[in-house]
Amino acid sequence: MSFWKLVSYLLHPLWVPSLAMALVLATHPSLSLIIPAAGQWRLVAFVFVFTAVIPGVTVVYMKRFGLVKSLELPQRKQRRLPLLVACLSFSAAFYMLRSAIPLPLIELLMLSGMLLMGLALMITLFYKISMHTMAWGAITGQVLALGPWQVQGFLFWFSLAILCSGLAASSRLALRAHVGHELVAGFGLGFVVTGGLFQMLL
Repeated sequence: MSFWKLVSYLLHPLWVPSLAMALVLATHPSLSLIIPAAGQWRLVAFVFVFTAVIPGVTVVYMKRFGLVKSLELPQRKQRRLPLLVACLSFSAAFYMLRSAIPLPLIELLMLSGMLLMGLALMITLFYKISMHTMAWGAITGQVLALGPWQVQGFLFWFSLAILCSGLAASSRLALRAHVGHELVAGFGLGFVVTGGLFQMLL
């Protein structure tokens, strides 16, 4: 396996929603007082199942039944069904968490993911936007919008998000999975939608 393929797998968008939730729980001062440690782990696991396992299993079964040639979904048309499943899965997670844990920050995190999946699904009908950079743009926008007053260790986490965004974009470019404007469009969409929602609604 090449270095850039390993980077692409490690920074895969399937992992980012769970990472974003874990980051919020670990760095926001008030959430640790509201949700006990065991509850935080269950929350991250719940998000992982709905945003990584379900969409990932969908792609595996699509490959098994010959609906896609590769698990990496190199063709734009092959991404439509997985994105639809991801959108529905995000929506289900959002509504379940909204009733179980009515905390604005948790709700907003899942709402931004749900909206991004819906927008990505619509955009993919005519344009191959980068899901990698969209995901990392979203987490970068999240950290910046919350700012140092709501994120402990803000400078470290913001710098790490920028670094991961750059590595994700470089890996997709090196693997010839995307061209430059698709990477920029993905990052911009994730950054603006998530950052904008956090700024407006918190």
